[in-house]
Amino acid sequence: MKIPLIILGTFLLALVYAYGLRINLSYSYPIGLYRITATDQIKKGDLISFCPPSGNAINLALERGYVKHGTCSSGSTPLIKKIMATQGDTITFDNVISINGEALTQYPIHAADSLHRTLPKPQDLTLNKGEVLLLSDFAPFDSFDGRYFGAVSTEAILGRATPILTFKGG
Repeated sequence: MKIPLIILGTFLLALVYAYGLRINLSYSYPIGLYRITATDQIKKGDLISFCPPSGNAINLALERGYVKHGTCSSGSTPLIKKIMATQGDTITFDNVISINGEALTQYPIHAADSLHRTLPKPQDLTLNKGEVLLLSDFAPFDSFDGRYFGAVSTEAILGRATPILTFKGG
């Protein structure tokens, strides 16, 4: 009797996955169920799912538990963030993030985390073709996002994220 239930459960999970449904457990956006749909066209303001870039910043985030271990080549789970800057935009990382000279005061750049451990700080940059800056406008004060890992290749984008059933908490 257990075998048919396991087979049915596996089939249902595969069906849900094939439909693009994913569970977000990160606090950067509301916890819950999202539908991820492939897209060739992205723009500023799109909420997307992506694999964060490999490197020291993500390794540190994994080690400290800012992001969870998962299936991305960086070793993390896919994340959900909003596209805030695209090709040609100039980004500076001072006390707050600035895009094309406009300071986004709701996005402070912390030098250290709540345990007083130093956080990574990317170099100022101008985004090239195929690069985006991803931030969380849901948790702008404390999300681990582009303020700490910099630009992300558009090739890392898994698709547009649409909330289906979320729990804002608080």
